[in-house]
Amino acid sequence: MSRQKTVTAEYLASMSGLTLEEQAVLFALIAQSDDEGRGLAHPEVIRQNNPQLASNMSACDIAAVQESFLEGRWNPYVEYHVGGIAYYALADYKQFCTRNHPTPSKLPAPPAELLPVLPQPVPSRGRPPKDESAKGAAKSRAKRKAAPAPKEKWTAPKHPESTYQEFRSIFNEVLGSHVGKANDITPNAYRNIDLSIRAGYSAQDFRRACEIGVKSDWYCNRQQGKHNASNLEITCAPATINALLSGRFGGM
Repeated sequence: MSRQKTVTAEYLASMSGLTLEEQAVLFALIAQSDDEGRGLAHPEVIRQNNPQLASNMSACDIAAVQESFLEGRWNPYVEYHVGGIAYYALADYKQFCTRNHPTPSKLPAPPAELLPVLPQPVPSRGRPPKDESAKGAAKSRAKRKAAPAPKEKWTAPKHPESTYQEFRSIFNEVLGSHVGKANDITPNAYRNIDLSIRAGYSAQDFRRACEIGVKSDWYCNRQQGKHNASNLEITCAPATINALLSGRFGGM
Protein backbone atom coordinates (compact mmCIF):
# COMPACT_ATOMS: atom_id res chain seq x y z
CA MET A 1 0.00 0.00 0.00
CA SER A 2 1.57 3.32 -1.09
CA ARG A 3 2.30 6.02 1.47
CA GLN A 4 2.17 9.67 0.49
CA LYS A 5 3.31 12.75 2.43
CA THR A 6 1.52 16.02 1.66
CA VAL A 7 2.68 19.49 2.73
CA THR A 8 0.17 22.36 2.83
CA ALA A 9 0.42 25.18 0.31
CA GLU A 10 0.53 27.70 3.17
CA TYR A 11 3.65 26.11 4.58
CA LEU A 12 5.34 26.04 1.16
CA ALA A 13 4.48 29.72 0.69
CA SER A 14 6.00 30.58 4.07
CA MET A 15 9.33 29.13 2.89
CA SER A 16 9.68 31.76 0.16
CA GLY A 17 11.75 33.97 2.46
CA LEU A 18 14.41 31.28 2.96
CA THR A 19 17.57 30.95 0.90
CA LEU A 20 17.78 28.13 -1.65
CA GLU A 21 20.13 26.22 0.67
CA GLU A 22 17.73 26.61 3.62
CA GLN A 23 14.81 25.46 1.50
CA ALA A 24 16.77 22.42 0.29
CA VAL A 25 17.73 21.37 3.83
CA LEU A 26 14.22 21.94 5.20
CA PHE A 27 12.71 19.85 2.38
CA ALA A 28 15.22 17.10 3.21
CA LEU A 29 14.26 17.23 6.91
CA ILE A 30 10.58 16.95 6.02
CA ALA A 31 11.20 14.15 3.52
CA GLN A 32 13.23 11.97 5.90
CA SER A 33 11.08 12.63 9.00
CA ASP A 34 8.79 9.91 10.31
CA ASP A 35 5.04 10.28 10.72
CA GLU A 36 5.46 12.38 13.86
CA GLY A 37 7.99 14.77 12.32
CA ARG A 38 11.08 13.28 13.98
CA GLY A 39 14.40 12.28 12.47
CA LEU A 40 18.17 12.01 12.95
CA ALA A 41 19.84 15.44 13.00
CA HIS A 42 23.35 14.31 11.99
CA PRO A 43 24.20 16.37 8.85
CA GLU A 44 25.86 13.42 7.11
CA VAL A 45 22.76 11.26 7.69
CA ILE A 46 20.56 14.01 6.24
CA ARG A 47 22.91 14.27 3.25
CA GLN A 48 22.99 10.52 2.58
CA ASN A 49 19.21 10.22 2.80
CA ASN A 50 18.73 12.83 0.07
CA PRO A 51 20.76 12.17 -3.13
CA GLN A 52 19.82 15.52 -4.68
CA LEU A 53 21.00 17.37 -1.57
CA ALA A 54 24.19 15.27 -1.48
CA SER A 55 25.09 16.32 -5.02
CA ASN A 56 24.95 20.04 -4.15
CA MET A 57 25.86 20.41 -0.46
CA SER A 58 28.50 18.98 1.86
CA ALA A 59 27.79 17.95 5.44
CA CYS A 60 29.54 21.17 6.52
CA ASP A 61 27.09 23.20 4.42
CA ILE A 62 24.12 21.35 5.93
CA ALA A 63 25.45 21.85 9.45
CA ALA A 64 25.79 25.59 8.78
CA VAL A 65 22.16 25.77 7.63
CA GLN A 66 21.07 23.82 10.72
CA GLU A 67 22.90 26.36 12.86
CA SER A 68 21.15 29.24 11.08
CA PHE A 69 17.77 27.58 11.70
CA LEU A 70 18.40 27.01 15.40
CA GLU A 71 19.66 30.57 15.93
CA GLY A 72 17.54 32.40 13.34
CA ARG A 73 14.27 34.30 13.34
CA TRP A 74 12.31 31.24 12.17
CA ASN A 75 12.92 27.94 13.93
CA PRO A 76 11.19 25.19 11.92
CA TYR A 77 12.34 22.47 14.33
CA VAL A 78 13.95 21.76 17.68
CA GLU A 79 17.03 19.63 18.18
CA TYR A 80 17.61 17.38 21.18
CA HIS A 81 19.95 14.58 22.26
CA VAL A 82 19.07 11.18 23.67
CA GLY A 83 21.83 8.70 24.49
CA GLY A 84 24.40 10.88 22.74
CA ILE A 85 22.43 10.87 19.45
CA ALA A 86 21.11 14.11 17.93
CA TYR A 87 17.45 14.11 16.85
CA TYR A 88 15.13 16.79 15.50
CA ALA A 89 11.38 17.34 15.75
CA LEU A 90 9.63 19.55 13.20
CA ALA A 91 7.46 22.25 14.74
CA ASP A 92 3.68 21.77 14.42
CA TYR A 93 4.37 18.92 12.00
CA LYS A 94 0.86 17.47 11.95
CA GLN A 95 -0.63 20.88 11.16
CA PHE A 96 1.28 21.37 7.91
CA CYS A 97 2.04 17.80 6.81
CA THR A 98 -0.31 14.85 6.39
CA ARG A 99 0.42 11.27 5.47
CA ASN A 100 -1.91 8.44 4.61
CA HIS A 101 -1.52 5.30 6.72
CA PRO A 102 0.61 6.97 9.44
CA THR A 103 2.58 4.84 11.88
CA PRO A 104 3.84 5.70 15.40
CA SER A 105 7.36 7.07 15.65
CA LYS A 106 10.14 4.70 16.73
CA LEU A 107 12.39 7.62 17.70
CA PRO A 108 12.44 9.18 21.17
CA ALA A 109 10.22 12.21 21.67
CA PRO A 110 11.76 15.62 22.42
CA PRO A 111 11.91 16.58 26.11
CA ALA A 112 8.61 17.86 27.46
CA GLU A 113 10.08 21.28 28.28
CA LEU A 114 10.79 21.90 24.59
CA LEU A 115 7.26 21.21 23.41
CA PRO A 116 5.54 24.38 24.74
CA VAL A 117 8.03 26.62 22.90
CA LEU A 118 7.70 24.96 19.50
CA PRO A 119 6.89 27.89 17.17
CA GLN A 120 4.08 27.88 14.65
CA PRO A 121 5.92 28.64 11.40
CA VAL A 122 2.86 29.11 9.22
CA PRO A 123 0.32 31.80 10.16
CA SER A 124 -3.32 30.86 9.65
CA ARG A 125 -4.69 32.14 6.35
CA GLY A 126 -7.97 32.14 4.52
CA ARG A 127 -11.36 31.52 6.11
CA PRO A 128 -11.25 31.16 9.91
CA PRO A 129 -12.22 27.74 11.27
CA LYS A 130 -15.84 27.23 12.18
CA ASP A 131 -14.98 25.07 15.16
CA GLU A 132 -14.80 27.30 18.23
CA SER A 133 -12.42 24.89 19.95
CA ALA A 134 -10.04 25.24 17.02
CA LYS A 135 -10.21 29.01 17.41
CA GLY A 136 -9.35 28.69 21.07
CA ALA A 137 -6.39 26.47 20.30
CA ALA A 138 -5.13 28.96 17.70
CA LYS A 139 -5.40 31.81 20.23
CA SER A 140 -3.53 29.76 22.80
CA ARG A 141 -0.71 29.14 20.34
CA ALA A 142 -0.62 32.83 19.43
CA LYS A 143 -0.27 33.79 23.10
CA ARG A 144 2.69 31.53 23.73
CA LYS A 145 4.50 32.50 20.52
CA ALA A 146 6.60 35.55 21.30
CA ALA A 147 7.89 37.60 18.39
CA PRO A 148 11.66 37.06 18.24
CA ALA A 149 13.90 40.09 18.50
CA PRO A 150 15.64 41.00 15.23
CA LYS A 151 19.11 39.51 15.03
CA GLU A 152 22.05 41.88 15.10
CA LYS A 153 23.54 42.14 11.63
CA TRP A 154 27.28 41.52 11.49
CA THR A 155 29.08 44.47 9.94
CA ALA A 156 32.71 44.46 11.13
CA PRO A 157 35.14 42.52 13.36
CA LYS A 158 34.40 43.06 17.04
CA HIS A 159 37.67 41.87 18.62
CA PRO A 160 41.35 42.81 18.42
CA GLU A 161 43.11 41.61 15.28
CA SER A 162 45.30 39.36 17.43
CA THR A 163 42.21 37.30 18.32
CA TYR A 164 41.53 36.43 14.69
CA GLN A 165 45.21 35.82 13.96
CA GLU A 166 45.26 33.34 16.86
CA PHE A 167 42.42 31.35 15.28
CA ARG A 168 44.23 31.42 11.89
CA SER A 169 47.51 30.30 13.51
CA ILE A 170 45.78 27.39 15.23
CA PHE A 171 44.14 26.33 11.96
CA ASN A 172 47.44 26.49 10.06
CA GLU A 173 49.35 24.70 12.81
CA VAL A 174 46.89 21.84 13.32
CA LEU A 175 45.02 21.43 10.02
CA GLY A 176 47.13 23.35 7.52
CA SER A 177 49.30 20.45 6.41
CA HIS A 178 46.20 18.32 5.82
CA VAL A 179 43.74 20.70 4.10
CA GLY A 180 45.93 23.67 3.11
CA LYS A 181 46.97 26.74 5.10
CA ALA A 182 44.99 29.97 5.30
CA ASN A 183 47.17 32.79 3.96
CA ASP A 184 44.74 35.47 5.10
CA ILE A 185 41.44 35.92 6.94
CA THR A 186 38.44 36.45 4.69
CA PRO A 187 35.42 38.58 5.73
CA ASN A 188 33.41 35.38 6.23
CA ALA A 189 36.15 33.99 8.47
CA TYR A 190 36.10 37.18 10.58
CA ARG A 191 32.32 36.86 10.86
CA ASN A 192 32.41 33.16 11.78
CA ILE A 193 35.09 33.71 14.43
CA ASP A 194 32.94 36.46 15.96
CA LEU A 195 29.91 34.14 15.93
CA SER A 196 31.92 31.33 17.54
CA ILE A 197 33.19 33.61 20.30
CA ARG A 198 29.64 34.85 20.85
CA ALA A 199 28.53 31.20 21.10
CA GLY A 200 31.06 30.67 23.90
CA TYR A 201 33.88 28.92 22.01
CA SER A 202 37.43 29.93 22.95
CA ALA A 203 40.63 29.57 20.95
CA GLN A 204 41.37 26.41 22.92
CA ASP A 205 37.97 24.98 21.97
CA PHE A 206 38.85 25.74 18.36
CA ARG A 207 42.18 23.95 18.76
CA ARG A 208 40.43 20.85 20.15
CA ALA A 209 37.96 20.92 17.24
CA CYS A 210 40.86 21.16 14.74
CA GLU A 211 42.65 18.28 16.44
CA ILE A 212 39.51 16.16 16.11
CA GLY A 213 39.29 17.18 12.45
CA VAL A 214 42.86 15.96 11.85
CA LYS A 215 41.85 12.47 13.02
CA SER A 216 38.88 12.42 10.66
CA ASP A 217 39.56 10.94 7.23
CA TRP A 218 36.31 12.53 6.11
CA TYR A 219 37.22 16.04 7.27
CA CYS A 220 40.71 15.90 5.78
CA ASN A 221 39.56 14.47 2.44
CA ARG A 222 41.38 11.19 2.96
CA GLN A 223 38.33 9.14 1.97
CA GLN A 224 37.93 8.42 -1.71
CA GLY A 225 35.04 10.32 -3.22
CA LYS A 226 34.87 12.92 -0.44
CA HIS A 227 35.34 16.51 -1.65
CA ASN A 228 34.25 18.62 1.31
CA ALA A 229 35.84 22.05 1.58
CA SER A 230 37.63 22.09 4.95
CA ASN A 231 39.01 25.64 5.01
CA LEU A 232 39.36 28.32 7.70
CA GLU A 233 35.97 29.91 6.93
CA ILE A 234 34.10 26.65 7.44
CA THR A 235 36.18 25.28 10.31
CA CYS A 236 35.86 28.39 12.51
CA ALA A 237 32.06 28.56 12.13
CA PRO A 238 30.20 27.75 15.38
CA ALA A 239 28.22 24.97 13.67
CA THR A 240 31.44 23.26 12.57
CA ILE A 241 33.14 23.62 15.95
CA ASN A 242 30.06 22.20 17.66
CA ALA A 243 29.79 19.35 15.18
CA LEU A 244 33.46 18.41 15.53
CA LEU A 245 33.47 18.58 19.33
CA SER A 246 30.23 16.58 19.59
CA GLY A 247 31.22 13.99 16.95
CA ARG A 248 28.36 14.88 14.58
CA PHE A 249 30.53 14.80 11.44
CA GLY A 250 31.06 11.47 9.75
CA GLY A 251 34.32 9.57 9.47
CA MET A 252 35.40 10.05 13.10
